[in-house]
Amino acid sequence: MEIDTQIRHCPRRVKSYVLYCRADDHATIVISDQLDETQRLRAYKHELDHIAHDDFAEADVDACEVRAHRRGG
Repeated sequence: MEIDTQIRHCPRRVKSYVLYCRADDHATIVISDQLDETQRLRAYKHELDHIAHDDFAEADVDACEVRAHRRGG
């Protein structure tokens, strides 16, 4: 899988997210430009956890986030 990372302006409540294309097996991690370096690294690791656990099949984003935080990601 190829993974790109971008720093972009996001709404204040959004720290990061992943855009994933299963057909191309390509992911783009987007991290908010409003985060400091420590927060960006934490957000990056969180999104990598989503990728590692193939959370993209989950329709309920809230449930997906709860599981990721329980895993420590």
